[in-house]
Amino acid sequence: FWNVATGELIYTHEHAHDNNIWCLKYSAGEKILASSSSDFSVKVWKVAMRDEKVSSLSLQCVIKNRKNEACRALAFLDAEWNTSSGTVILVGDAKGNMFVASTKTGEILSYIQNGHETRIWHFDLMY
Repeated sequence: FWNVATGELIYTHEHAHDNNIWCLKYSAGEKILASSSSDFSVKVWKVAMRDEKVSSLSLQCVIKNRKNEACRALAFLDAEWNTSSGTVILVGDAKGNMFVASTKTGEILSYIQNGHETRIWHFDLMY
């Protein structure tokens, strides 16, 4: 994590995944960070703050892509999607599949196979 105003390095977390990280998304309301990777997973991290700076990350859950494809695009979904399983996240993979999963339990709640003909690079959701 960097302070964009000063360029100061605030926090690093090494070896978060076993392969390339493609996307990071932060939910300020939930204080969670999601990371997607070529290791076929999305990891959800609880972000601890001290003096308005990141002090640590703790692994909250791991969401495994059941198709063993690189997870690429991420987007937290609107509060109306939230369930007793916590906040939910939309994930797009390298083969065009999409799925919605719980950021609390890692459970895949919905899966759309071959939603696109090629890999999904980015989600831009508007509410």
